[in-house]
Amino acid sequence: MDYVYDNYGEEGTADVAMRTIRPGGVYLLLPHGECFSSRAQAPPCISADPKPGVAQYNYFTWPDYVAYSQMGLGEMAGMFDAGQLTPRIDSMYPMADIAEAFNRSAGNGAGGTSSHYGKIVITM
Repeated sequence: MDYVYDNYGEEGTADVAMRTIRPGGVYLLLPHGECFSSRAQAPPCISADPKPGVAQYNYFTWPDYVAYSQMGLGEMAGMFDAGQLTPRIDSMYPMADIAEAFNRSAGNGAGGTSSHYGKIVITM
């Protein structure tokens, strides 16, 4: 992968992401919880052991993080528009099957162990 966009920031996800990012790639974190409030540009918000050449960014570490986040999201939107980024689709569900889609996102229901890789899309 060239880019991993993590809009959650669970502890350890940056380390897991390093397995899939190519050297020269980017790990981008738009965090919640402690990584948001501390604005830490350090583990556990980013990887303690990144691949050489992989850039890591916690967008909320900058003094003007709101403007910086908007700028970064604008850059990412431009990359999507130019075809430089392509989301991976795991599965698609019609609106009538939204409960099934939710179960898929939750590991196929309470106590489920199945996970998915990519976005779950709901179509109208």
